[in-house]
Amino acid sequence: MSRRASRSNLSEKHYFGFTGMDNMRVTGEYQLDDQSTGWKRRITPRIVLNADVLDGKAIPRTGYKSVVSLTNCHSLWKGSVALCVADGDDGAPSLYQFDGATATELCSVEGPINATMTYAEAGNKIYMSNGYWKKVYNAGAMDEWGLTLPPMPVAVPCAGNLPAGQYSMCYTYQDGTRLSGNGPILTVEWDGGESGIKLLNQPTDALFWLSLPDGDRPLYLVTPTSGEVTEPYYAKPLPTLGVTEVPFLKNLIFAHGRIFGTEAGNLRFSEEFQYEWFKEANTEPFYEDLVLVAPYENGLYVHSLTTSWAIEGTNPLEWKIKTIGEGAVPGTLIYALPGDMGNEISKTFSKLPSPVWMGSRGVVVGTNNGNLVHMTENQLKINPRNQGAALYRRVNGYPQILMSLRGANTKPAEDTTLQTIFADGKLN
Repeated sequence: MSRRASRSNLSEKHYFGFTGMDNMRVTGEYQLDDQSTGWKRRITPRIVLNADVLDGKAIPRTGYKSVVSLTNCHSLWKGSVALCVADGDDGAPSLYQFDGATATELCSVEGPINATMTYAEAGNKIYMSNGYWKKVYNAGAMDEWGLTLPPMPVAVPCAGNLPAGQYSMCYTYQDGTRLSGNGPILTVEWDGGESGIKLLNQPTDALFWLSLPDGDRPLYLVTPTSGEVTEPYYAKPLPTLGVTEVPFLKNLIFAHGRIFGTEAGNLRFSEEFQYEWFKEANTEPFYEDLVLVAPYENGLYVHSLTTSWAIEGTNPLEWKIKTIGEGAVPGTLIYALPGDMGNEISKTFSKLPSPVWMGSRGVVVGTNNGNLVHMTENQLKINPRNQGAALYRRVNGYPQILMSLRGANTKPAEDTTLQTIFADGKLN
């Protein structure tokens, strides 16, 4: 009997040290885990402050240091270059590019002082918008995002060989490499006999497009002679029919060959691989103000502050939309490998980066098959705010997701004890 017990004890693992914090159970400052065997003596702190719990040890965090000195700095982003918004030389918001400890002011930014800038990198360019202002970073230069729309044609009859009927016509702007959407469409009609069309207001940097005599789409490129169109010419159809000016968007992301952004309760998206071509038809309404868009392998997660949806599919004509969650905190989107997060994520998708965000129930992972995994719901009570930021990094080989929350509390009840501890930066 004694010998068997001794062997059993020798086969057991001995656990000592700290585990990650758990403030869901009401205890003192720390709680001792299950000791039924007499060997497991791991401590789960209720609060861990300014420390990382790694391999059973609580290791003080190293803190941080100032690298670049800017005033009112926000909207930090890192892609092929690092960008942010801060006060410029004139005291108004400006866009900065920085490299190490060197910050270069690129241009002024319009809109409210703290309007969050979001970025989407595609086709060797960086598209950006804060909902009030938009631009494109192109190899160190700042370009306009898309072209404005031209005016409606002003036309009168002239001699020509166009058959009788109804004609639709419009202008588009061009700048050598880019083509705008069409301006307002003018329709003219005559019965019997042939005629021509004389344009009275064609801008020098605009192209002219004309329909068949039935007035229907498409419209074709025509080059007037001395402002007159006298012969039918139907070779090149207008590719940007219905394209609008680029809207002022928030929550930009690049995914599935398109740039996506939000406009109040609408999800807006560009034409495929044409990042300056937006159409009114390329809109998915959600009827709640959208605050975060997170692409995954075969779709998109779309969030308001209180509701989360999964858009299944990458072709807007074949989308399937379902409600799956309870919203997200804007600014907290980050991507991480699910394999770093434990066994909660299917091994099938463990090698694909997955979106992670802060929701009303804590940290959430959106899997690459359209489902949500709540990572901290049963262990951490977190008071969500209406703004945040997130960072994924590795420290000494250990993966870490850092999240910071600010702004108004989105839950009626608040743990004042925890708030006091975190605000003071010390355990009382």
